[in-house]
Amino acid sequence: MDIKRVPVTTLADGSFAQDIHVTGQVEAVFVSLGNLSTPDISITDLITAKVVLAKTGLATSKLYQTKTVVQKASDGTNLSDLDDVPVFGHLKVAIAGGGDKASGTIYIMVRG
Repeated sequence: MDIKRVPVTTLADGSFAQDIHVTGQVEAVFVSLGNLSTPDISITDLITAKVVLAKTGLATSKLYQTKTVVQKASDGTNLSDLDDVPVFGHLKVAIAGGGDKASGTIYIMVRG
């Protein structure tokens, strides 16, 4: 188990972006808003473009247990099962509308 800590400080336009190295499965994401002002947050795998987390207008710090739909190995059809989101090397953490030079922290729990 590994916790990736992403300190956030937005630019004057309220935006922030950072690529982080992650390999394994994302089990959870905790967003600590600090003084970020209702930001839109997205976390995406840069290799597969799989969205790990996308939330708009966050008003409070919150824990998210990220999951994805499991697919059949034989034909790729979706099952009703859910599992942690696999990540293949790099995640992009992006924030919009977070406020001028505001700060917070994003914690990403990774297994594997």
